Amino acid sequence: MASLVLTAVADDRAGLVDQLTRLLADQRANVADSRMIHLAGRFAIVMLIQIADDHADALKQIRNELEQLCAERNCDLDIDRT
Repeated sequence: MASLVLTAVADDRAGLVDQLTRLLADQRANVADSRMIHLAGRFAIVMLIQIADDHADALKQIRNELEQLCAERNCDLDIDRT
């Protein structure tokens, strides 16, 4: 199982969690764990993302799509492979 830890921080607006999880589901990735917090009009999410070894080649695509989504939503993004 391949894993990533994603951290995203953005202005609190509806739809970010939906967009993130749809993107991951489309690439057959699972959110194994997550934490979310809202502070002073900002929203932060930390997710442990897992993908089966036979789909691990999708990790690059996932990273690219996450970066594009966060650029469009003006959010700070950090992705670490575990």
